[in-house]
Amino acid sequence: MQETWTGRVGTRLTFGGYQATGGIGTSVARAADRVHDALDADGRRELRELCLRMVRLVDGQGKAVRRRVRTDDLTSDGTRSGTTALLSLLTDAQLVVVDDGEAQLCHDSLLHGWPRLRDWINADLDGLLVRRRLGEAADAWDETGRPPSGLYAGEHLAAARSLTEDDGRALPTRPVERDFLRASDWAERRRKRLLVTSGAIVLALALASTLALVARRSQQETAAKESARTADQLVNQADALRERDPRTALALSLAAYRTAVTPETRSSLYTSYLSRTPANLEGGVSKPVLNLAFSVDSKVLATSHAGGHVQLWDLARRSEPRRAAPLDLGASAAIAFHPRGRLLAAQTDSRLTMWNVADPRKPRKLAERRNREGVT
Repeated sequence: MQETWTGRVGTRLTFGGYQATGGIGTSVARAADRVHDALDADGRRELRELCLRMVRLVDGQGKAVRRRVRTDDLTSDGTRSGTTALLSLLTDAQLVVVDDGEAQLCHDSLLHGWPRLRDWINADLDGLLVRRRLGEAADAWDETGRPPSGLYAGEHLAAARSLTEDDGRALPTRPVERDFLRASDWAERRRKRLLVTSGAIVLALALASTLALVARRSQQETAAKESARTADQLVNQADALRERDPRTALALSLAAYRTAVTPETRSSLYTSYLSRTPANLEGGVSKPVLNLAFSVDSKVLATSHAGGHVQLWDLARRSEPRRAAPLDLGASAAIAFHPRGRLLAAQTDSRLTMWNVADPRKPRKLAERRNREGVT
């Protein structure tokens, strides 16, 4: 409008005057260039920073929109007097509008019609995107009470730090953004210290565990060697006793195998198991044994003695046979078990008797038949 007023006719604004200015885009571009060209090098740097702070980048393709910024944030970075004067200059040139403590570019045409601003935007697309995300994150963090969970870390923090680097292109940050970055830096340093401390603790625990494992393995190897030596001694004793006392030899071989499982203890146990172990029929009769018979399950033994005495033995535990009930037949008898059960037949010269010896301690007579005269 100011450019059109400059080309007025008298006190009238004309369409021809408007066309002569080149339209709004060209007019604001000319006005902005005049302000830029009138500044020194420091002023031009401040103009770039001020304009870019009032630009909000929408995407990574360079699409931008105007952004309202509090004037206090624009003048709180240590150059208050210079920024305030520049803001007044832009306001007078009707390039910036200040209203209710906030400032923004006067028209969207500045974003597209002023080539210099477009060049500034294109030259710092990544930085403007980072600034937008930083501003949003800092505002959200401040609005929610500044919780630690809302702080930056890792790649996000590294990208945001680049905004504060003094390389001649970095833009000033708002107080809330600086507070956000300081808190994020402190939290990041604390996290790294905790990681270092935790790593040291884990390393110490791992070292202690390794040492304990080595010590335990050494103890186990020592114990295994001692057990093997003890087992070898038991095997030697079993070998020495096997001929005259196979029962004791079997017990020693079993003890050696339980102490240490080695080829020697396994062989000794196998040999002792296969060795014949005589059963001691304690309390047996003194008369000679004429014949004997085993039940089909080998758990009952019957011995026939001179004088007609038959003795039953309980072999439930073969190594310790127990004396059961006696049978008195009156004469020497031949005995035999039924092939499918515990039925005992006793044949004397005069009669045949059948006994049920399912319980050898309590036999029951089932039948008795006398032989015909002259038949045995």
